[in-house]
Amino acid sequence: MRASTEPNCKEKLMAIVDLIKDLETAKEPSRTLDVALAILLGYKRKVENIKDPNSGEQTRRVLWLLPGGQDPGRVPLYTASLEDAHSFAQATAPGLAGGVSWDDTGGYAKLGDGPYCSGANPAIALCIAALKSQSSENSD
Repeated sequence: MRASTEPNCKEKLMAIVDLIKDLETAKEPSRTLDVALAILLGYKRKVENIKDPNSGEQTRRVLWLLPGGQDPGRVPLYTASLEDAHSFAQATAPGLAGGVSWDDTGGYAKLGDGPYCSGANPAIALCIAALKSQSSENSD
C-alpha cells in the first residue's frame, strides 16, 4: 500500500495555524508567505531543466501552475496587494462579508463572525482573517 502525499485534514489545519502565526509576526509583505498562501489555494510548483542552445549549460526554470490546471501563472502578491488579498479571502472564505481598515500602525480585518485580525498592513490582516475563518470552519 502506497502512502498518500496529500496532506490529511489535521496536517492542513496545522499548516494553516503555522501560516497564521507567520503572517501575524510578519513586519512587511513577503514573497515566501505569498507562495505559502498560493499553495494552500492549489498552486503547484513545476521545475523545468532547460539546456541553453548556445552554451549547452543546464539551467532551472521555476513555473507556478494555476490551481486545477496546467496553465502557468504568477503567484499573486497576497501580502502586499489589497486586491490580491481580497481574491484570497473570496477563495478561502466565499460568501463571508468583511471589512478592512488601517492606520499608521498597520492593518485590521474581520470576516463574517470571525475575530478582528491585525497585521503589518491591510492585505496581511485580510489574509489572516480569511485563514482564521477557514481554520475555525475545519475545526468544527
